[in-house]
Amino acid sequence: MNTSRVSTGELIAGAGGLALFLFLFLDWFGPLSGWQLFDFMDIVLAVIGLGTAALVAARAAGTDVNAPTAIGLAGFAAFWIVLTFLIEGEERKIGLWLSLLASIAIVYGATTVVKGKPAAAAPGPPPPSPPPTA
Repeated sequence: MNTSRVSTGELIAGAGGLALFLFLFLDWFGPLSGWQLFDFMDIVLAVIGLGTAALVAARAAGTDVNAPTAIGLAGFAAFWIVLTFLIEGEERKIGLWLSLLASIAIVYGATTVVKGKPAAAAPGPPPPSPPPTA
């Protein structure tokens, strides 16, 4: 795996994705981890986290994967899921707060990648034709 193939934004998004997955094992509310607390959202967050990390790892391995917009949207979805539970829950624990930071890292990393790519230039006028020879 060659990390020089990926940008800093992709590394941030990938690390955020892996962190999001790992933070599901920490306590979110009271003594309950993200895995114990949810029936379905834990799977959604795990897929977002591991999917982001896998896409970045594939890019580092040399596969031509270009999905910063999809990563950003997935990170944004994870952010809203975690934020909703943060607002509505009681006895918030460290896993919830760290998951919020991890989802922000995914969004930030993907946004950095999208902003760093130059827009495709519009085709300019054709080059001038050579002068006629006599």
